[in-house]
Amino acid sequence: MPAADHDLDLFADAEAPAQQLSVPNAHLIEGNAQALALLQRAETLAEACETLNEAYRLGKPLVSDAAYDQCFVLGLRQQDPDHPFLHRVEPEPLSLDLPTVRHATPMLSTWKGYDLEAVERYLQQVTRAAVEEGSPPTPCAFASHRSSTASPGWTMEIAW
Repeated sequence: MPAADHDLDLFADAEAPAQQLSVPNAHLIEGNAQALALLQRAETLAEACETLNEAYRLGKPLVSDAAYDQCFVLGLRQQDPDHPFLHRVEPEPLSLDLPTVRHATPMLSTWKGYDLEAVERYLQQVTRAAVEEGSPPTPCAFASHRSSTASPGWTMEIAW
């Protein structure tokens, strides 16, 4: 996400904390007045990450993806690796309040697994569903590792 040039004043009524926060790879936010103001105003890196996430979800990003991942999230991970922000899906600020729709054919492409046994169970489930739907029973799986996001892990795509 490219850094935005807009007049989003997130800190109009905020008081500055006793000391400014620091982040690794600060060169990625040099010249970004809003990111620097955020570091001055936020009490914690978690608060800064929440603010950046909210702005991004509203379509008004304050920093690039690289700056978010490599400065703010990495800084929080180094400072407090067990912080809840790092271990949850980042929230969407808007609720569309739409009804749940059941797919005629189950969409089995999204799932989380954290060990080899869980991945094997998932592949068995998807293979069984494919056979029931008349698809070839031999999946081809592609896996890639995510390490630069708030929730590192593996992403797997399965094609038939």
